[in-house]
Amino acid sequence: MKLSILLNIFFQILHERKLTAAALCEEYGFSARTAYRYIDVLAQTLPLQIKRGRNGGVRLADSYKLPTGLLTGEEYSAAIEALTAAYSQTADERYLNAKRKLSARNKSDKHRAALMGGTNEIFICDGENSVLSQTLITLQECILQRVIVLARMQTEDKSHEERIEPHALAFDGKHWHLYAFSHDERTFKTLFIADMVGVFRTESTFRKRPFKPADVLRKM
Repeated sequence: MKLSILLNIFFQILHERKLTAAALCEEYGFSARTAYRYIDVLAQTLPLQIKRGRNGGVRLADSYKLPTGLLTGEEYSAAIEALTAAYSQTADERYLNAKRKLSARNKSDKHRAALMGGTNEIFICDGENSVLSQTLITLQECILQRVIVLARMQTEDKSHEERIEPHALAFDGKHWHLYAFSHDERTFKTLFIADMVGVFRTESTFRKRPFKPADVLRKM
């Protein structure tokens, strides 16, 4: 399961409110079984109505609203401008409705932590968005495949390498972090993704160690 595809489907459901398994299979080139694996992961976070079998798919509850803080101020303004321009050029009511919903969001809501995935492998804390980098994709693949990683870290005062077992990615509203078991320190720790100047897969794998979502959030 790829993080990039999971996030794409996540935003597709938010935008379209309803998706069919057949459409996901056609777009991403995977089987119906794989499509429902992605849907089941998203159902851990979103209030989804899932219908399996022929003509099956997923529908997002009408009462669900996009959490506040998912966009930065600049991204929020850009989205409003883009929707305004799209509506003026096409007169498509969907753009106007999307603009109204985005404009009406309640900025006073507190940031909420959302867990994506029943296996505790992806954490998203609603806040300012972050660009999905190749480093994140590589780390997520290593999490799912249980591959030990050699991370090259660079801070203001030193540079060093750490041999780690990656267990979860977390976003605190501004920055991405990696929750991992350190072979050097023999304990779980949280690493700042921005400090990683290199992430290298090794030939070794590991067995997942038990942890709770609260363990990750407490170390961030």
